[in-house]
Amino acid sequence: MKKLSTPGYNPGFLTTWLVLNPYCVVTIFYAYYSHALSSLDWLLALILGVGFIGVMLAKTMRKRRE
Repeated sequence: MKKLSTPGYNPGFLTTWLVLNPYCVVTIFYAYYSHALSSLDWLLALILGVGFIGVMLAKTMRKRRE
């Protein structure tokens, strides 16, 4: 079977932006306006989120070099 030289369409990206991203934004605004999280919770979530993105970025960059 012949391998394609360019990657095909990935429906997961579209699903993320049309479904999951708006849901996450609404959830964050709800948590903020209802005072569901303390300042420490927000700070911890920010640190963990940035750390997770950093780890995924490092993995991606390492795999691209291979």
